[in-house]
Amino acid sequence: MAVWIRLQQKWLVEDDFANTKRERTLDLLHKEAPKGLLQLLTPLNPMPSQIRYLQYISRRNISPEWPPPDRALALDCLILRIVPSFDVEGGCRPRVRVYGLNPRDKEDRTTRMLFNMAKKRKSIRYLRQADCDVVNIDIQCDVQGDVVLECIHVSSDFSREEMMFRVMFNTAFIRSNILILSKDDIDVLRDARERFTKDFRAEFLFTDMDSSCAPRVPVPTLGGEEKGGQ
Repeated sequence: MAVWIRLQQKWLVEDDFANTKRERTLDLLHKEAPKGLLQLLTPLNPMPSQIRYLQYISRRNISPEWPPPDRALALDCLILRIVPSFDVEGGCRPRVRVYGLNPRDKEDRTTRMLFNMAKKRKSIRYLRQADCDVVNIDIQCDVQGDVVLECIHVSSDFSREEMMFRVMFNTAFIRSNILILSKDDIDVLRDARERFTKDFRAEFLFTDMDSSCAPRVPVPTLGGEEKGGQ
């Protein structure tokens, strides 16, 4: 994260160039992204996640410690409010993958897949907007530092996958163990934004790593039997 912090601080100091400078800096950020994460940001529009990192930097003047230490957290679940429409029936079959550093391995600091929901019908169920407003996807994955989460739509015959959205965030800036994002805060294909309603929300719930009492949300759960699976 250090490279991204330095580059984004440069953008904030030299903001007299307005949009032109902003575009150049975001392009530089994209080129200097942590190794192993760059390929995860294409072909989606990465602007929302890049803007999120710029917002992180804007807090530097009010933080007693900069950069703040990366918190080790357990990503408990992903809650989707208003199911996105990725087929003719107005629904989707969400599958989640999580990439980042393994907080339990202090020697190996390379990006890896930390969670991959099993591609089984009992884990990946079909959801329609007409049938449910809220769905809770169980994850239970330890994360720390820069994290990339992607949510994928799986076809009815399980032979094809289509990216629904992707999010990049840093655990050092998670407040109150929750991250709430709107449709404008997620990275999607440039022609797929209309598949999400204006009221769409993606909520990420965390607990402190090794916490024995993770909060549970009383909504339908997907993939609960595949906790932390690869």
